[in-house]
Amino acid sequence: LTVFLFPYGSYLPEVEAALAQARGQTAKVGEMHVSFYPKPGLILNNVRLGNAVEKKEVRIVEVRLLPVLGTMMTPRKKFYEAELSGVTLPAEALAGLSGIFKSAAQPSAKASVQRVMLEKTGISFHGLGFAELNGEIKLAPDGHFQSLSLHSSDRSVRVEVKPALSGVDVELEAYAWHPSQASRLVLDSANVRGKLDGNELVLSKLDLR
Repeated sequence: LTVFLFPYGSYLPEVEAALAQARGQTAKVGEMHVSFYPKPGLILNNVRLGNAVEKKEVRIVEVRLLPVLGTMMTPRKKFYEAELSGVTLPAEALAGLSGIFKSAAQPSAKASVQRVMLEKTGISFHGLGFAELNGEIKLAPDGHFQSLSLHSSDRSVRVEVKPALSGVDVELEAYAWHPSQASRLVLDSANVRGKLDGNELVLSKLDLR
Protein backbone atom coordinates (compact mmCIF):
# COMPACT_ATOMS: atom_id res chain seq x y z
CA LEU A 1 0.00 0.00 0.00
CA THR A 2 2.87 2.37 0.79
CA VAL A 3 4.36 1.79 -2.67
CA PHE A 4 1.06 2.33 -4.49
CA LEU A 5 -0.11 5.31 -2.42
CA PHE A 6 3.24 7.13 -2.29
CA PRO A 7 2.84 10.69 -3.72
CA TYR A 8 5.18 10.25 -6.69
CA GLY A 9 3.80 13.40 -8.28
CA SER A 10 5.64 15.52 -5.72
CA TYR A 11 8.94 14.26 -7.16
CA LEU A 12 8.10 15.10 -10.79
CA PRO A 13 10.02 18.41 -10.75
CA GLU A 14 13.15 16.59 -9.53
CA VAL A 15 12.77 13.90 -12.22
CA GLU A 16 12.23 16.55 -14.90
CA ALA A 17 15.33 18.41 -13.69
CA ALA A 18 17.42 15.21 -13.93
CA LEU A 19 16.15 14.54 -17.47
CA ALA A 20 16.79 18.14 -18.49
CA GLN A 21 20.34 17.94 -17.13
CA ALA A 22 21.03 14.71 -19.03
CA ARG A 23 19.36 15.98 -22.22
CA GLY A 24 20.73 19.49 -22.07
CA GLN A 25 17.24 20.77 -22.97
CA THR A 26 13.81 21.12 -21.42
CA ALA A 27 11.97 18.04 -20.16
CA LYS A 28 8.35 17.46 -19.19
CA VAL A 29 6.81 14.34 -17.61
CA GLY A 30 3.04 13.90 -17.51
CA GLU A 31 2.82 11.25 -14.78
CA MET A 32 5.00 8.97 -12.66
CA HIS A 33 4.15 5.76 -10.79
CA VAL A 34 5.48 2.30 -9.89
CA SER A 35 4.52 -0.91 -11.71
CA PHE A 36 5.33 -4.52 -10.77
CA TYR A 37 4.21 -6.21 -14.01
CA PRO A 38 5.84 -7.58 -16.07
CA LYS A 39 8.92 -6.30 -14.19
CA PRO A 40 9.18 -3.93 -11.21
CA GLY A 41 10.06 -0.45 -12.34
CA LEU A 42 9.43 3.26 -12.21
CA ILE A 43 7.03 4.35 -14.98
CA LEU A 44 7.07 7.79 -16.61
CA ASN A 45 4.16 8.60 -18.93
CA ASN A 46 3.87 11.26 -21.64
CA VAL A 47 7.51 12.35 -21.63
CA ARG A 48 8.55 15.28 -23.84
CA LEU A 49 12.20 16.21 -24.35
CA GLY A 50 13.51 19.16 -26.31
CA ASN A 51 12.06 22.05 -28.27
CA ALA A 52 8.86 21.52 -30.28
CA VAL A 53 9.26 24.86 -32.08
CA GLU A 54 12.61 23.73 -33.58
CA LYS A 55 11.04 20.36 -34.50
CA LYS A 56 13.53 18.58 -32.24
CA GLU A 57 11.06 17.43 -29.59
CA VAL A 58 11.28 13.75 -28.67
CA ARG A 59 7.96 12.37 -27.42
CA ILE A 60 7.68 9.10 -25.48
CA VAL A 61 4.40 7.51 -24.44
CA GLU A 62 5.99 5.43 -21.67
CA VAL A 63 9.41 5.07 -20.07
CA ARG A 64 9.97 2.08 -17.78
CA LEU A 65 13.08 2.52 -15.61
CA LEU A 66 14.45 -0.64 -14.00
CA PRO A 67 16.56 0.48 -11.02
CA VAL A 68 19.71 -0.79 -9.38
CA LEU A 69 18.03 -0.92 -5.96
CA GLY A 70 21.17 -0.24 -3.94
CA THR A 71 21.50 3.21 -5.55
CA MET A 72 17.99 4.49 -4.90
CA MET A 73 18.99 6.20 -1.65
CA THR A 74 22.22 7.68 -3.07
CA PRO A 75 22.65 11.09 -4.79
CA ARG A 76 23.31 9.35 -8.16
CA LYS A 77 20.56 6.90 -9.12
CA LYS A 78 21.47 4.04 -11.46
CA PHE A 79 19.13 2.09 -13.74
CA TYR A 80 20.28 -1.10 -15.41
CA GLU A 81 17.72 -0.67 -18.19
CA ALA A 82 15.34 1.92 -19.62
CA GLU A 83 12.50 0.65 -21.82
CA LEU A 84 11.03 3.33 -24.10
CA SER A 85 7.70 2.65 -25.81
CA GLY A 86 5.80 4.80 -28.29
CA VAL A 87 8.75 7.00 -29.26
CA THR A 88 8.42 9.84 -31.79
CA LEU A 89 11.97 10.69 -32.83
CA PRO A 90 12.56 13.50 -35.36
CA ALA A 91 15.70 12.80 -37.38
CA GLU A 92 16.88 16.30 -36.49
CA ALA A 93 17.18 15.12 -32.87
CA LEU A 94 19.40 12.16 -33.82
CA ALA A 95 22.41 14.42 -34.32
CA GLY A 96 22.31 15.29 -30.61
CA LEU A 97 22.44 11.71 -29.29
CA SER A 98 26.17 11.85 -28.55
CA GLY A 99 25.73 15.07 -26.59
CA ILE A 100 22.80 13.66 -24.62
CA PHE A 101 24.70 10.66 -23.32
CA LYS A 102 27.90 12.66 -22.87
CA SER A 103 26.01 14.85 -20.38
CA ALA A 104 24.44 11.80 -18.69
CA ALA A 105 27.86 10.15 -18.29
CA GLN A 106 29.29 13.07 -16.31
CA PRO A 107 29.96 12.42 -12.58
CA SER A 108 27.66 15.35 -11.74
CA ALA A 109 24.65 13.70 -13.44
CA LYS A 110 21.85 12.78 -11.05
CA ALA A 111 21.00 9.52 -12.87
CA SER A 112 22.58 7.06 -15.28
CA VAL A 113 21.35 4.11 -17.32
CA GLN A 114 23.28 1.07 -18.55
CA ARG A 115 21.00 -0.06 -21.38
CA VAL A 116 18.22 1.57 -23.44
CA MET A 117 15.61 -0.50 -25.31
CA LEU A 118 13.07 0.99 -27.74
CA GLU A 119 9.78 -0.30 -29.12
CA LYS A 120 7.09 1.23 -31.35
CA THR A 121 9.54 3.92 -32.42
CA GLY A 122 8.93 6.28 -35.33
CA ILE A 123 11.64 8.29 -37.14
CA SER A 124 10.79 11.08 -39.57
CA PHE A 125 12.79 13.50 -41.70
CA HIS A 126 10.81 16.23 -43.49
CA GLY A 127 7.81 13.93 -43.99
CA LEU A 128 9.76 10.79 -44.88
CA GLY A 129 10.25 8.06 -42.34
CA PHE A 130 9.34 4.84 -40.59
CA ALA A 131 7.02 3.77 -37.79
CA GLU A 132 6.73 0.82 -35.39
CA LEU A 133 10.49 0.16 -35.19
CA ASN A 134 12.14 -1.72 -32.33
CA GLY A 135 15.75 -1.74 -31.23
CA GLU A 136 18.41 -0.63 -28.80
CA ILE A 137 20.72 2.25 -27.95
CA LYS A 138 24.13 0.76 -27.16
CA LEU A 139 26.26 2.55 -24.59
CA ALA A 140 29.94 2.23 -23.73
CA PRO A 141 30.88 1.13 -20.18
CA ASP A 142 31.44 4.80 -19.28
CA GLY A 143 27.91 5.67 -20.48
CA HIS A 144 28.80 7.38 -23.77
CA PHE A 145 26.74 6.77 -26.90
CA GLN A 146 27.97 4.00 -29.23
CA SER A 147 25.12 3.28 -31.64
CA LEU A 148 21.39 3.24 -32.24
CA SER A 149 19.99 0.17 -34.02
CA LEU A 150 16.34 -0.03 -35.10
CA HIS A 151 14.45 -2.54 -37.21
CA SER A 152 10.91 -3.39 -38.21
CA SER A 153 9.20 -6.52 -36.88
CA ASP A 154 9.68 -8.33 -40.21
CA ARG A 155 13.27 -7.05 -40.57
CA SER A 156 12.40 -5.33 -43.88
CA VAL A 157 13.72 -2.03 -42.50
CA ARG A 158 17.00 -1.45 -40.66
CA VAL A 159 18.39 1.86 -39.40
CA GLU A 160 21.85 2.24 -37.86
CA VAL A 161 23.11 5.48 -36.28
CA LYS A 162 26.68 5.97 -35.00
CA PRO A 163 28.53 9.00 -33.63
CA ALA A 164 30.73 11.07 -35.95
CA LEU A 165 33.15 13.96 -35.34
CA SER A 166 30.16 16.24 -35.83
CA GLY A 167 26.61 14.91 -35.86
CA VAL A 168 26.03 11.22 -36.58
CA ASP A 169 26.56 8.73 -39.40
CA VAL A 170 23.32 7.15 -40.63
CA GLU A 171 22.77 3.95 -42.63
CA LEU A 172 19.40 2.75 -43.92
CA GLU A 173 18.36 -0.49 -45.58
CA ALA A 174 14.74 -1.05 -46.56
CA TYR A 175 12.67 -3.37 -48.74
CA ALA A 176 9.13 -2.76 -50.07
CA TRP A 177 9.26 0.72 -48.55
CA HIS A 178 6.64 3.47 -48.88
CA PRO A 179 8.70 6.67 -48.31
CA SER A 180 5.63 8.39 -46.84
CA GLN A 181 2.02 7.49 -46.05
CA ALA A 182 0.75 9.54 -49.00
CA SER A 183 3.33 8.21 -51.46
CA ARG A 184 2.19 6.02 -54.37
CA LEU A 185 5.81 5.06 -54.93
CA VAL A 186 7.04 1.76 -53.50
CA LEU A 187 10.78 1.09 -53.40
CA ASP A 188 11.71 -2.55 -53.88
CA SER A 189 14.97 -1.82 -52.09
CA ALA A 190 16.82 1.17 -50.65
CA ASN A 191 20.37 1.50 -49.36
CA VAL A 192 21.27 4.93 -48.06
CA ARG A 193 24.30 6.21 -46.17
CA GLY A 194 25.07 9.71 -45.02
CA LYS A 195 25.86 12.14 -42.23
CA LEU A 196 23.24 14.02 -40.27
CA ASP A 197 24.43 17.21 -38.60
CA GLY A 198 21.70 19.38 -37.13
CA ASN A 199 19.10 19.89 -39.86
CA GLU A 200 21.48 18.97 -42.69
CA LEU A 201 21.67 15.47 -44.19
CA VAL A 202 24.59 14.85 -46.58
CA LEU A 203 24.36 11.55 -48.49
CA SER A 204 27.45 9.56 -49.45
CA LYS A 205 25.48 6.66 -50.98
CA LEU A 206 22.01 6.43 -52.48
CA ASP A 207 20.88 3.18 -54.14
CA LEU A 208 17.13 3.01 -54.85
CA ARG A 209 15.35 0.34 -56.94
